[in-house]
Amino acid sequence: MAWLTAEDIYLFNEGTAAKAYHRFGAHPQEAGGAWFATWAPRAVRLDVVGDFNDWATGAHTMTSVGGGCWEVFVPDARPGDRYKYRIQGPHHTADKADPFGRAMEPPDASGHGAVGLASIVLDSAFTWTDDAW
Repeated sequence: MAWLTAEDIYLFNEGTAAKAYHRFGAHPQEAGGAWFATWAPRAVRLDVVGDFNDWATGAHTMTSVGGGCWEVFVPDARPGDRYKYRIQGPHHTADKADPFGRAMEPPDASGHGAVGLASIVLDSAFTWTDDAW
């Protein structure tokens, strides 16, 4: 089973995916777990690391689905869990926050600012009611 469709990938790469946030980022599922999807065109390997896997590389390796897009389902991910994408490129590896993240970890009191902050899996239950507008 895949999360991103061929149309999602096409529209994203074309630059016309007006609602890309519906498919990219972390998306908790009613039955449990969450889908994660991101774009990393030069990545050699991607892992989702976070509270749900003790930040371990290799626990949830993402699958390249074309067009620079990657996805994975993480059965143990829950709303409130912190996570990052561990991106392995041709020459280095880096942990990155999710550009489509719905919530971010607040800076700590140590004064380190936003360096290294993680994204947070969030079940966005807000319902917009302005369709008529």
